[in-house]
Amino acid sequence: MRCIFLLFFSLVFLSGVVYPAVWMSSNPHDDIETTAFVSHDTPPDGDLSKIPSPLEGLKTTEATFNLDVSTDAERLDTVEEKNASGGLPFVTMAARSIVSCLEQVAIYTARILMSDGLGDSWFRVFVFLFLFRYVRLVVHVVAYSRFKPKPVLARPAFTAQDVTVIIPTVEPRGAAFEECLGRVLANSPAEIFIVTVGEENIRTATSYCSALSSSIRVLSVAAPSKREQVKRAVQETTTAITVLCDDTVFWPETFLPHVLAPFEDPLVGIVGTCKRVRRAAGRFGLADFWNLCGVMRLERTNFDLAATNAVDGGVSCVSGRTCAVRSAILQDPAFLHAYTHEYIFWLRTPLNAGDDKFLSRWVMRQGWRVFHQSCAEARIETILGVKGGGQRFRGQCLRWARSSARDNPKMLVADGLWRRYPWTAYAVLATSLVNYAALYDPALVLALRAALANPATRALLGGCDVLPLAVLCLWILATKFVRPASHYWRNPRDLVYAPFVILFGYYHSWIKLHALVTCWDISWGTRAGVDAAQKAPKAH
Repeated sequence: MRCIFLLFFSLVFLSGVVYPAVWMSSNPHDDIETTAFVSHDTPPDGDLSKIPSPLEGLKTTEATFNLDVSTDAERLDTVEEKNASGGLPFVTMAARSIVSCLEQVAIYTARILMSDGLGDSWFRVFVFLFLFRYVRLVVHVVAYSRFKPKPVLARPAFTAQDVTVIIPTVEPRGAAFEECLGRVLANSPAEIFIVTVGEENIRTATSYCSALSSSIRVLSVAAPSKREQVKRAVQETTTAITVLCDDTVFWPETFLPHVLAPFEDPLVGIVGTCKRVRRAAGRFGLADFWNLCGVMRLERTNFDLAATNAVDGGVSCVSGRTCAVRSAILQDPAFLHAYTHEYIFWLRTPLNAGDDKFLSRWVMRQGWRVFHQSCAEARIETILGVKGGGQRFRGQCLRWARSSARDNPKMLVADGLWRRYPWTAYAVLATSLVNYAALYDPALVLALRAALANPATRALLGGCDVLPLAVLCLWILATKFVRPASHYWRNPRDLVYAPFVILFGYYHSWIKLHALVTCWDISWGTRAGVDAAQKAPKAH
């Protein structure tokens, strides 16, 4: 137990002194003057050097240019104060403050290590539960703050003309679809495939798209299935990079150059992006609340993906809303067969949901690197919690939770990704199996309360029963504002919903538990006709 305490406070020291000192001296601003370069003639390390890549022999370039990589929404909105002397006085003051705080921490740590309170079994349970959850939070805050997106080179290896965009849809109509397609066209990819189902949808899509651009082709499959729709278009792709895009996703005009930037590394196989839900500025009420719940989900996901990717290069899942993949990976016959023939237990119907989770697992299992490009220029927008209200959003949460319940154990055990991505395995995959807030938070409180029955533990914590419990409850409450902090900073009006968002987080624990015991249910749940889809034959 003493070793656990020493490990924890070592992490606190690293996060409190080493990382901030480096961070403040390296200018964490989003708007920076960047010197972008790729190292010359540097062979890849480890076994990954054996992975074939379309970019072998890539010639590198070096360029200096101004690049706006503002990521206010994806950072903790930390501002560095600088003055004419380069900011050194501020760094010195901050360092002195940190050292002063750490002196107090060291004194309290010594007091804990020399006390008899650690002998109490309930206190040990509390310490384990506390560290298991909150070491992750401390490290993620540091990693998230240190994360930097890949810059665009002056002469990039890939441009928009090396990209094919695939948009699977069962509703090729309406304002969202039209805006989605218009935003994609504004990025000028080489080709766009609209893959739909049904004669009426084919006619609608063909009529609309033919008037927009000759680069758009409409394809079809026999039955609605996102995996079959993607497979249909992949077989027609001729470019080096393929971007998968949902029909309710909206790109900025700067999207493609920035999502292609990580592919300068020939070992990067897939690139994910940061996402933001469009905030529907409605009146106070349920409709506004469900939209906010969708916003919060993606804010938390952005935080975790950027943090784990910064720590060890891993991610739990590259979102299928929009991701860029090397076409050679998608066109591998082994991948296409496995992608469209994934089953759960003894069921005969192939899985439809969880396509992005499968793709993420496949890419990482094959040894390719993953990069999460978190910057304003590559930030996509989408719609959640608007159409269908609470019932539809809860259905989406249930589908996502079932996919995690099925795939996270596979990533840990069957795929063995914990060897290559140990931090991601702990911080996201393993934690997701036990982190049910409605159970975990009370367990923390009850364990501490039981520990306080021991006089030695009570003396260690100040000789009071109520204060340690009150501090713990305040800590638990405060940490629930860390990941969505940037949204509340941008939209302070939403703080009025904060208590209800926290309550929904507890309710979501029961959604996850229900998903765990019903993970065999492979229904999509939110789109008519998709749940009835069977493995479709080849379409025209």
